[in-house]
Amino acid sequence: MEMIPVRTWAFRINAVPKPQPRQRSAAYLDNAGRARSSRPYTPAKHPVNVFKAAVADAATVQFEGQPYITGPVHVGLTIVLPRPRSLTREWKSTGRVPLIKVKGDNENFEKAVYDAMEGIVYDNDARIYSNFTESWYAAEGESPHTLVYIEERAYQPAIEERPPDGRKRKRDQGPPQGQAETAEAIL
Repeated sequence: MEMIPVRTWAFRINAVPKPQPRQRSAAYLDNAGRARSSRPYTPAKHPVNVFKAAVADAATVQFEGQPYITGPVHVGLTIVLPRPRSLTREWKSTGRVPLIKVKGDNENFEKAVYDAMEGIVYDNDARIYSNFTESWYAAEGESPHTLVYIEERAYQPAIEERPPDGRKRKRDQGPPQGQAETAEAIL
């Protein structure tokens, strides 16, 4: 089976990208003071929450009035971070420079974006079966942002091949009787 695009969307998030931090846990104690369960959380004042709110706002505008994507999803991200001052001396280029020195890798940026779009674009980010992410420092004069490309895909059944006699052949059955497969016959 082959995956074919069904619908595509693209939008820009005009906010400084922030990576998703490691989750913290809050323990719930019983009457004897023993931990009974824990709940993961992100601190309310963490800067990633502002970024996730900007992602959710942009996704809401793009997907307003549309149902969740119910099929497999491919997501492409282009993350453009603020250009540090030290970069001007190291790289003589005034264009975008590949991201090489930063806290937070691509997976943490992806997690922040995917979590923010959950409940707006799709019901669960487990629908994302493939992705592509690139990270850059901004060109001189360029503002930090994130570009999101979303593609809903569907399965296209493979075309079934039939032998010359028109009969359907099982895979492990081999060639029809009277036709021996030899290297010469195949070539």
